Amino acid sequence: NPFTSQMRFVFTLTGESIPDDIRIKIMTSDGSVVRQVSQQELGPLHIGNNISAWSWGGTDQFGDRLANGFYFFHVSVKKNVKDLELRNTRGDEAFKDQVGKIYLMR
Repeated sequence: NPFTSQMRFVFTLTGESIPDDIRIKIMTSDGSVVRQVSQQELGPLHIGNNISAWSWGGTDQFGDRLANGFYFFHVSVKKNVKDLELRNTRGDEAFKDQVGKIYLMR
């Protein structure tokens, strides 16, 4: 999934209703959080396949450009204040323990 200027998150929501809270933390290889994305930023969501309205341009929380390299993202999902487990699918080969990889290449 290398990207050069913008990337969006693509994911599938299952179940009967939208979760109450979805957060994505984008981190450096040492685990430092450089950007946190809220459910509201992701845009309108529905049960089924989603592509976020929000796109990441390789910047930190303050809008500063980040260096080329690997970044990681962690997804947390809550319903009724309870953390939900992510369901594994065949498309999750690069997504381990709720953490995925992003490669920024300008």
